[in-house]
Amino acid sequence: MEFSQPQVSAPVSEMVKDLVYQFKQRWYDCESSLPDLGPAYSVRQQLDREKQMQTYLDTLFVELRKPPPPADELVAAQDRLIDLFINIAKTSLGLEDRHFDYLLDQGFREVTAEFTHMARQFDPHIDDQDIYQAFRNASSMHLMQLLLSLPVEVTPSVFGFSMLYPYTDNYLDDPSIPAGQKDSFNTRFRQRISGETPAAANRHEELVWELIARIEGQFPRQGYAHIFESLLAIQDAQI
Repeated sequence: MEFSQPQVSAPVSEMVKDLVYQFKQRWYDCESSLPDLGPAYSVRQQLDREKQMQTYLDTLFVELRKPPPPADELVAAQDRLIDLFINIAKTSLGLEDRHFDYLLDQGFREVTAEFTHMARQFDPHIDDQDIYQAFRNASSMHLMQLLLSLPVEVTPSVFGFSMLYPYTDNYLDDPSIPAGQKDSFNTRFRQRISGETPAAANRHEELVWELIARIEGQFPRQGYAHIFESLLAIQDAQI
């Protein structure tokens, strides 16, 4: 099936509709049989990997709870974090040492520790799981930087966009928060993404507003309207 290239000049809402339509058609055109999904793993192998994965995650969360190390211990702390993320990726994705050697040569060692420290400085009360979730998103963006021949670095927008995940998705998924409170947040959050300045109702919203401000600081709205239209599209899909 041939696919048309979305018109970059078109509103993002129209681009999203077009892409959704095209990929729905592609889905329905697929064969009903499963493709080759690679090696199969027994239930015992899966359980062993899950147990090993949990051990690495527990150790990772201990590291994340530590305060930023002094300068003379920074390299050792970075190495511990990198080793843990490598072991997690090996266990869950089956990657090899040669893959990580290449990524580390491109600056992934530095951005791993930097992102963690930035998250702790941004919100000292942030949950370990939230940092891990946000960094997974940042890692995808660092891979995109690599593919686009850009410096691998934690830019304000990479940090702001990645940290929005635990502060918005997890908030809306939390069953303990009343639906009316979520609706009010969604209304104000949508206004903030659109460039308005609604008053934050609480500390949680203050943090979310600040993350949007970091994106705005790197990409002014006047020249990068599609970025904020894209954020609106994501928020509307989440709602």
